[in-house]
Amino acid sequence: MRLYCAALITATVLATANASVTDNSIVNAAEYPTVVQNDAPFQRFLRAATDEDEERAISFNSIPGVGKVKNIVDKQKAAQWLKKGKEADDVFTKMKLNKVQGEKLFENKKFLAWVKYVDDFNAKNPDKATSMIPTLTKNFGDDVVARMIEAATKVEGTKRLATSLQTQQIKYWQSLDMSVDDVVRALKLNNKVDDVLTDPNFLVLNKYLVDFNTWNPSKSTTMTETLARTYGDLPVAKMLATASKVESTKDVAKRLQVQQFDNWKQMGLDSDDIFKMMHLDEGVANMFSNPAFSAWAKYLDDFNANNPAKKTTVFKELRRHFSDNTLSQLIIAAQKVPSTERFATKLQNQHIRVWLDRKELPDSVFKLLQLDKGLDGLLTNPQLSVWVKYASQYKMENPFTTQATLIGTFSAHYSDQALTKMLQAAKKVPETKKMATDLEKALLNKLRLMRTNRAT
Repeated sequence: MRLYCAALITATVLATANASVTDNSIVNAAEYPTVVQNDAPFQRFLRAATDEDEERAISFNSIPGVGKVKNIVDKQKAAQWLKKGKEADDVFTKMKLNKVQGEKLFENKKFLAWVKYVDDFNAKNPDKATSMIPTLTKNFGDDVVARMIEAATKVEGTKRLATSLQTQQIKYWQSLDMSVDDVVRALKLNNKVDDVLTDPNFLVLNKYLVDFNTWNPSKSTTMTETLARTYGDLPVAKMLATASKVESTKDVAKRLQVQQFDNWKQMGLDSDDIFKMMHLDEGVANMFSNPAFSAWAKYLDDFNANNPAKKTTVFKELRRHFSDNTLSQLIIAAQKVPSTERFATKLQNQHIRVWLDRKELPDSVFKLLQLDKGLDGLLTNPQLSVWVKYASQYKMENPFTTQATLIGTFSAHYSDQALTKMLQAAKKVPETKKMATDLEKALLNKLRLMRTNRAT
C-alpha cells in the first residue's frame, strides 16, 4: 500500500477546507463525509443494524479478494474459533498477521479473513462486540496503523473499510481520553517540524482535532496552537514560512500561517514582540533569507492592515533594533544572496535616504559605519562602498557645500604616514592595487598642495 505524499495531503485538506481561517483546524467536522461523522456505528462496521445503516454499511462481499478468503483460512477452523469465542486478538496472532509488515497488511488476504472473523464474532457476541483497532495498534503502533488506514482510504477497493477503521481509530483514542497533544505523540508527529505537513498522519491528526473540539468545546484548540505546544512558536513559524513557498504545501501552510497570526493577535502580541520572540533582534546570520524573518515581515504586513494608526515599515523596525553599522552589515550580506539582493538594495537606499534627510555629513556617516576604527582591511571593507555611495549622493543633493573626498576623509581620521604605509602595502594586493594607486596619487597631490600653500 503506497503512502500518499504532500500533494495528496494538500489536495484532501483543501477540498474540504472552506471554513473561516479562524476555525480550530484546517477542516470542519461538518465537512467530513457522512461515513466518518460522530454517529457512525462503532461495534458493527460490516453489517447494518437498521435499514438506514444498511444503506450506508460496508458490504464484506464488495471487498476485492473476499471470494478467496475460504481458501486462505479453513472454514471449519474459523467456525471452531468462533464457537470457542476466540477473541480477535488471538485469531490475529494465529493467522500470523502480527508478522506482516504494517504498511502491507491491507494487501494480505489473510487480513480480509480476519476482518470477516471479527465481523462474525461481533454478530454472534453483540455484548462482546469489539473493534479491530486495539489489535492493530498493539501489533503495529498508532502511527503505522493511522498511516496505513489513511493510504487505504485513497484506494477504491479498500476505501470503505479503511474509512470505517479510521472512524474506529478516532473513537478508540477518544475512549482513552487522549488529548490532541497525546495523538501528536502517538502518531509520531513530534519528531521533525520541517516534515510535519508532508506526513500523511498530519491529515489524521487534523481529523482527530476536529472531532476532539466537538467533544470538548471547553478544551478546543487550533492546529497551530497544537504545533506550537509541540515544537515552539519559532520553529513552527519558520516551517510555515518555508512551506508556504513550496508548491505541494503552500496552500495548507498559508492557511496555518494566518491561523498562527490570529493566535498571536489574540495574545496581544505586536510586531516588535514577534521580532524578539523569533530572536531576530540578535542579528541572526543571513537574516533576510531566514524563514523567521519572512514570517515576521508577513506578520508586520498583517499588523499594519489591522492597525493603520500604528502602521510601520520593515526598515523602521530594523532601525529600532540595530545600529547604523550593524544594519548596514546585514544589508551588505543580503546583497550577496540572489534571493534577497533586490530587497537588500531597497533597504540600503532607504538607509541612505534617512542620512540624507538628516543632513548627515559624509564624515559623520564615515563614523557611523565605524570606518574610523582602523586601517587594517579598510580598502576591502564593504562598508566603504556604502560610504562612497552616500558621499556621491550627498554631493548631488548639496552641490554648494564643501565636498568630501575619500582621501580627505581618510586624512581626517588617520595620519599621512599611516596612510602612506597602508597604501603601499595595498598596491601589492591585486584586489586593491588600482584603488590604492589612485589614493596614493591623491594623497601625494594633497601633500604637494599643502607644501605649496605653506610656502606662500
